[in-house]
Amino acid sequence: MARKFWVNTNRNVAVTKAIKDIDRYSVSAQERIKSAIRLSTADVHSGAKSRVPVKTGELKKSIDSDISRDGLSGYVFSKSPVAHLIEFGVSASYVEPKNAKALKIGDRFVKHAMIPERKARPFMRPAADSEKQNLEKRIKEAVDGKA
Repeated sequence: MARKFWVNTNRNVAVTKAIKDIDRYSVSAQERIKSAIRLSTADVHSGAKSRVPVKTGELKKSIDSDISRDGLSGYVFSKSPVAHLIEFGVSASYVEPKNAKALKIGDRFVKHAMIPERKARPFMRPAADSEKQNLEKRIKEAVDGKA
């Protein structure tokens, strides 16, 4: 099963307030706010796909997005079990089998393995950070009625 990981991005105070107090706005303003969230989620999704390191293409294919039922939150995630390792990097480690006599690596069996350090190659965080200002602008325009 794929392991989900979060890259938390902090919204500015104005965006958080607009989303929290969405019931104060007219129906059309609420729809504009939800549309802004959908657009920014789609942009983060495409930004993550364009930034992900590609070796086989499996990680890129595993990136997906979703919108919450109320339309006030967007999620971009990867279904790949190694996505977090690429995003955050991995320290070097020594691996021994737990319930067997050997590890199978490719076509060979070994008693232990040294896994080298892997540098972080973030793709989710830069995608979210690059969209942050656009979301703020879209929400402001939605609240002001310009969108």
